[in-house]
Amino acid sequence: MTGTPASVLKNINVVTIGIDNELAEEVREVLHSILKTVGERINLATLDGVTFAADYKQALLDLDRGYKTDYKLTPSDDHGVGIAMSPRVLREGELKTHIVLRKR
Repeated sequence: MTGTPASVLKNINVVTIGIDNELAEEVREVLHSILKTVGERINLATLDGVTFAADYKQALLDLDRGYKTDYKLTPSDDHGVGIAMSPRVLREGELKTHIVLRKR
């Protein structure tokens, strides 16, 4: 089984929002490590990036989805508390997925 090419992994942007610098660096390192490991088993070519945010609700609203829409992404709160979402985004005409994670 071949892994995800290193060039794909380099293009996956990991962003942290509202987190102190020390934790942000640690989160980026851990997420890059996880992506590398997962990428050895699953093709991550359509993963746009990962956002790890203290204000999860605002991060969902601020996500550049690459197309115009009136639909606002909102965390679930009816049967539990939403902590992650993987909305579709459009990048250079290609449909991709962007993961948004909530810092607890």
